[in-house]
Amino acid sequence: MTVRAELDLWHLYKQMLRSRLFEKAVTRVKGRRVCTDGTIPYACPLEDEAFPNTKRILEAARRLMKG
Repeated sequence: MTVRAELDLWHLYKQMLRSRLFEKAVTRVKGRRVCTDGTIPYACPLEDEAFPNTKRILEAARRLMKG
């Protein structure tokens, strides 16, 4: 086997390993919804409730940290 062929195999192996590690990492990621599930209302006070805000984002982050 030539040096070039060995390098090509090594690069292929590294790419496969990276993709497997990424695949494992992505499947472990948890998420939380911080916006509404439905449509966004037109009224300003209701709209503010529907959009993500600092309070809701921090609560979701704390829930994720607890597990």
